[in-house]
Amino acid sequence: MGYLDKSTITVDAILTKRGREKLAAGTFEINKFALADDEVDYTLWDENHGKGTNFYGQAIENMPMVEAVPDESKVMRFKLMTLDKNIQKLPFLDLSPNNATFTLNHNISGTIGAKTTTGGGATSIDTFYTAIISNGNIAYFEDQSFDGSSVSSNFPIGSGTAQIQFTGNNLTNAVQTTTITIIGGTTGITSTVALSINPAPVTVG
Repeated sequence: MGYLDKSTITVDAILTKRGREKLAAGTFEINKFALADDEVDYTLWDENHGKGTNFYGQAIENMPMVEAVPDESKVMRFKLMTLDKNIQKLPFLDLSPNNATFTLNHNISGTIGAKTTTGGGATSIDTFYTAIISNGNIAYFEDQSFDGSSVSSNFPIGSGTAQIQFTGNNLTNAVQTTTITIIGGTTGITSTVALSINPAPVTVG
């Protein structure tokens, strides 16, 4: 990963393997996009800058911009959200369990609960979530769409929480890892969880 030249306005994009296949087939089309501010350190906002208000954000504006990479666990982790104009509290995505890594045995189903709440504890406006497993060879959803290597499915909220259910594939080799990215259908709020699948035990007979 390298730094971009900030002397000109630059849009840096990188295609996944599936994207390159679609481009080669002439069927590549961008129909949605997301924005994020992973590179911004807001603690650098300086209201005591000696040159006045126009320079409060100077340190932020001078931060380096990095090149795009296709690993969603390292970039686009803090996507910008669509919220009501007069909202007073920012929502956050509450996952249960909230461990950084979810471990599952082969051929067994697992569940992650998801709900969007505000600082006051009230449920926000998300009514469903889209969940994406980066590698569909490692785990899958019962009702899923397939795009290259990743799989995705939508999960509605019931009793205040969406139940993100998935199953580990019947692996016969070593432990395999991938990620599950959960996205709020209305706010776009996002969280990514590492998923580890244990292989089937080796039987000797």
